[in-house]
This record gives sequence, C-alpha cells and structure tokens, in this order.
Amino acid sequence: MNPVHEELQALVDALAARLERGVAIDDPELHLIVYTPHSGVVDQVRLDSILHQQPPKAVVRHVRDLHLERAEQEVVLLAAVPELAMMARACAPLKAGGEHLGQLTVIDDDHSLSTEEMELIAATARSAALVMHREKLLGDLAAIQRRALLRDLIEDEEGVRSAAAETLVSTEPDLQPPFRASVVELPPRALDVEDREERTSLIDDLVRRATRSAPGTTHLSRTDHVLVLHPKASDRFDRTLEVLAQVRNELMRGLAAGQGLHAGVGDRVAALSRFQHSYLQARRALHVAAAVPGFGPHVEWSGLGVYRALAELAAAGLASGVVPEPMTDLMDTPAGIELLRTVEVWLDQATDVRRTVELLHVHRTSVYYRLGRFTELTGLDLHNGGERLAVHLGLKLARLEGRYLAPIPRSDVQAQHNRADPSPRPA
Repeated sequence: MNPVHEELQALVDALAARLERGVAIDDPELHLIVYTPHSGVVDQVRLDSILHQQPPKAVVRHVRDLHLERAEQEVVLLAAVPELAMMARACAPLKAGGEHLGQLTVIDDDHSLSTEEMELIAATARSAALVMHREKLLGDLAAIQRRALLRDLIEDEEGVRSAAAETLVSTEPDLQPPFRASVVELPPRALDVEDREERTSLIDDLVRRATRSAPGTTHLSRTDHVLVLHPKASDRFDRTLEVLAQVRNELMRGLAAGQGLHAGVGDRVAALSRFQHSYLQARRALHVAAAVPGFGPHVEWSGLGVYRALAELAAAGLASGVVPEPMTDLMDTPAGIELLRTVEVWLDQATDVRRTVELLHVHRTSVYYRLGRFTELTGLDLHNGGERLAVHLGLKLARLEGRYLAPIPRSDVQAQHNRADPSPRPA
C-alpha cells in the first residue's frame, strides 16, 4: 500500500471504529480506493465493490446521475434502491481544489446516524479530500514529467530520444521491455475546445482511468490523436489490445464520439530508444484504419499486409506519382467511381469474375462491360500484368489519400475485419 493509501486507510479505520460501521472511499467512477472490515449490515453493492473493485454498471450510472459533484451539503443521504440491491447510505462528496475526487460512504439502512456522527463523517471526508488532492497534485507533476519524456522519445533527434529513454528507464521501474506504441484518433469535436488545457486535462483523465490497471503505461495527448506507451509487451504478457480497447472506449464515452474512433498499433521494440519506430508504425496503421473500410476499429502494423508498403509510400508523399493519371478523372464522377469500384473488387478477388458478381450483386455481363469501359476510358490494359498492378496499387493509394471513397462490399469488409482486427489476447 502506498503512503497516500495508508493515510486514507487510517482515516476510514478511525471513523469506522467510532461509528461501528463499515466505511469506504471510492473515486468518482466508484472504483474502490480503501475500505474497512464490515461492521453491521452490508449490501451487495459494497460486496461487489470489494470483490470486483467496482459495482455493476447500473449502480455506477445511478450514482453518476445523482451529480454528487454538485451537492452543496457536506453529507448527502442516498435513498435505498432495492432493484439495484443498494441500501440507503450517507455519502460525503470529496472535494478539494475545485475538483470532485470521489466519495466517502457509510451504509445507513436504518437511518440511525446521529447529527454528531454526520459531522464526524463530514470532518473525515474533508481530511480525506485534502490527502487525495495532494496526491493528485504530485501525480499531475509526475505525469507532466513523464509526458515530456515520452514526447522526447518520438523526436527526430536520436540524442534526444536516447536521453529520454535513459531517464525513463532509471526513474520508472514498471517500464519493462519490450515496448509497443498505440495511437487513438481524437474526434473533430474534441479539437474544437477553445481551452487547450481543459481539453488536455479531460483526455488525460479519460486515458488515466482506462489504463489504471496497467502499471507503467504512459500516454501523451497530441493534436489529433492520443499516444500510449505499452510496457511488458512480450508474447506471454502483452495486454496492448486489451488496454487499447479500454482507452478507445473511455475516449468514445467521455468525448461523445460514438463508434467512430480508429486506432493503430505498432510492433514491439526491445529498447525505449527504439520506441519512435513503433510509434511511426502505429501512426501509419491508424491512417489505414481510418481511410480503408473493413479494417475494423483498430489495426496492428503487422496485420496490414501490402498496406504496409502503401502506407510508407503515402507517408513519403509519393502516392500521387503512383496513381495512374488516366484514372484520376474517373474519381470525380459517380459513374467513374462505379467503374473503379468494379475494377477494384475484381482485382481484390484475383480477377475471379464469379466472386466479383456475388460481391457486387450485378450480372456477369455488367462486370465485363465495366472492365471494358474502364480500359476504353483510361487506355490501361487490365490483361497486362504490369498495368494491372499499377491500377490496383493506384486504387489503394487513392483510398489512403482520401481521393477515392467507393464503399467496399459488405462480405469483403468482414473478411478484412477478421484478418486485421483479432480479439484482444488475454493477459
């Protein structure tokens, strides 16, 4: 137990001894921080908090809807909710420095707490809030220092990267190799927040909440994405995808982003000084996930296949030179896009006309007509292996550039999703 938790534990132990009741302190999302051995009646919500470190989601939603952070009283009496197996309780919101840090709760199912006992609860809550506020300030300072070093880890200058890696390794014992980078895009509305510090603080709180169960995980909020450093990413213990899913879910919930956030994951690196390599891969993978339908919400660099080479071309600014010029005019009209879509599906299916017909739901004759029409309008010979490869690569690069946005057939999307978006591996 760290020193701060020891202070909080001492406070709740002293209060419990005076009240002869169990006492608990939770964070704003009802994650249990400290608690005392049970005295008197205990409800299922408290037991779930102890066993699972968090009560059921319905209880969390109920307490969140009470807006305890707005309460003016030092101690709020919460009514019992039988359908949630939740007894009545006295709840003291923990506030300090203008922030809601959590709540101290005492079960009061028989409403027998006296005025003197309520004042004792309030006094203990004030002391606990000061302890938690001090921890948060120190934690924020340490987090600022870690983020500065993480920023240096992805700098272009090798000397800066090496110095940052050396400092992190010497000061952060949980940063054990190998390492991986993941990045999650931020929704446009998150970028519209005028107060940059407010935006960064919100994102930091969301990511910190998502990564609390992964020691050593560090993050950095960038202009349009969040970078996460994942330590201990060995084959046996790699929790990257699991943690990434939690980060993505928290950002979607906290930023009201729906289901639209994409993410990319880089390969493992053995040393922090090589972390930039994994970061760049994660950025490329994110680009592909956002630009190409069918890859699912997150993409690992190792699962991109040919898109690894295409993403490198796009990142180097060489995509425009690879897209055959005769195709560009077709990208400007609905009829032209339909021709390109037919050609793309046909090439994706290794020129299998039967499979192309099934995916596009058109007649075989229509597929042959469109392939011929494409050749007629562009002068590109789809029977020539070299030109066919140029067309195929051109279409994929045009997708990455956002110049060609034709939908991919549903069954083909599912096939890509299955290949590129495996279920998170267990820890």
